[in-house]
Amino acid sequence: MLELIKKSITIVVLTIAFIILFVLFKTVITIPGLVLWNGINKYYNISIFKLNIFQIIHVILGFILWLYATYNVLQISKLNREAHVKGKNDPVRLITTGYYEKVRHPMYAMFMLSELGIFLSLYSLIGILISAVFILIYSFNGWYEEKYILIKIFGNEYENYKMKTKTRFFSVPELIYIIFFILIAVMGIVFSK
Repeated sequence: MLELIKKSITIVVLTIAFIILFVLFKTVITIPGLVLWNGINKYYNISIFKLNIFQIIHVILGFILWLYATYNVLQISKLNREAHVKGKNDPVRLITTGYYEKVRHPMYAMFMLSELGIFLSLYSLIGILISAVFILIYSFNGWYEEKYILIKIFGNEYENYKMKTKTRFFSVPELIYIIFFILIAVMGIVFSK
């Protein structure tokens, strides 16, 4: 029961954080550029925003992706703390269970999904491009960490883990969601003025 209450509170706090980020990006920190789905003329007034149905879908799907990723970051962080000795940067043991059983870099993957969710919810081509830059940076970090840090620390143990866990960042359901979102974004570009 206590665990359910903790999860519920976490989801509420993350929802509030998303709303704050969304409002900040849409009102204070404006991202110029092509607004997706501008060619659709039917708009709805939601609070201070005027959105068409497809932009609303972007916001909802972006929120779901951001919530999923951010919640999982919190869970993965707990696992990561267990693999480190307090005060030391490098891990002392290799984690191969839980999230790490499916992908080798779930934290980077969740950071990518989180950024993708927030920027896609802004239904802006510039936001999508910013998200792509972050994805490239996290991808490079994952590659670099494997090649120059983890193999150095764990040696054959990490090589065996790589053979067993082939996927570096995303599980199949996450990849399907990303492809779905990219298709929606491409359609948004097609229907822009």
